[in-house]
Amino acid sequence: MYIKFVSDADLYNTKGEFADRIKFRLGDITSVTGLRYIWIRADKKAELFYEVLNSPARSEEYNFVKASTAKYLFGKHLKPTNTAADVTPDNIEKD
Repeated sequence: MYIKFVSDADLYNTKGEFADRIKFRLGDITSVTGLRYIWIRADKKAELFYEVLNSPARSEEYNFVKASTAKYLFGKHLKPTNTAADVTPDNIEKD
């Protein structure tokens, strides 16, 4: 599936941490391979994320962007692999 960014988008890892200064820009287009909820500790909430195929981050760890920063372009629609309830602080592993 392909998405187009409707705003600048930070890259995140599965722990909800973002990669400083590495992002997609408004208008960028990329391929995504997954859709999942991730707990954002700083915001104290779960958000829906796309897993991007070609991350500009050097580390493969940072390959998620908030779904709210992009719109669907074309390709097979994805279904989330988890729910927001699955990633609440009570349900995720403690650091």
